[in-house]
Amino acid sequence: MRLRVLQAILAVLVVYAVYSTVNRPQAVEPPPRRPRNPPRVATVPGAAAAVDGSVPVRNLFEYGALPPPPVLSYVAPMKAVETPLPAERPSPAPVKLVGLVRQGDGLRAALAVEGEIVLGDRGQTVNGYTIVSIDEDRGVVLDGPDGKTLELRP
Repeated sequence: MRLRVLQAILAVLVVYAVYSTVNRPQAVEPPPRRPRNPPRVATVPGAAAAVDGSVPVRNLFEYGALPPPPVLSYVAPMKAVETPLPAERPSPAPVKLVGLVRQGDGLRAALAVEGEIVLGDRGQTVNGYTIVSIDEDRGVVLDGPDGKTLELRP
């Protein structure tokens, strides 16, 4: 069945190829050309005339008499300024406030101490830092092991 369909398609293609080679359309000649009018050239005052005097010559890349470009003066190169070395970077804060956690009995502070996150409550000591107060607006106040007071804002 499939073979007969392919043979039928092949037969149609062969008939079409033979028909198109025998019955070619006749060539049609193009219509005659119309005579063209010569272009009109407006004369520009001050333009130079051509050799025969009929059409003015215009150089598109030549402009009117321009003043010569200004002479650039030499500027001495600037001396390099030595920049002072930056002071030592302050060590990163040993304790960071990660967030505030509201639990049933009150507010707790989530602190990042030496890479560990610890939940702490008022009065609790975490790695030597004592939590003095916890407030949503002001943040957390800690007493450090060296006696300094740290204020961590949310």
